[in-house]
Amino acid sequence: DSGDIYNYFSQEQIVRMLETNPPKSDTQIILQLAKENPDGISIADCIIATNKAVLEMKELLKKLYKEGLLEMDNHPETGAVIYKVF
Repeated sequence: DSGDIYNYFSQEQIVRMLETNPPKSDTQIILQLAKENPDGISIADCIIATNKAVLEMKELLKKLYKEGLLEMDNHPETGAVIYKVF
């Protein structure tokens, strides 16, 4: 131990970690988020979860809706657009 306060991973360790826990796609993140929140998720929730730009997220949500993976609804109190998993 060099006394360094940081724990660095070797390139080999990073590759192994990515092979066993591959990063999730934006679609997977959104569908998981919607599954965990059956009352619905907002576009802001999706942007926070994926760190994507508003326009990019709107396009992805529209695509998921057209593919039948998400349904669009309105929040019962605010009227805001929300997305739910079928």
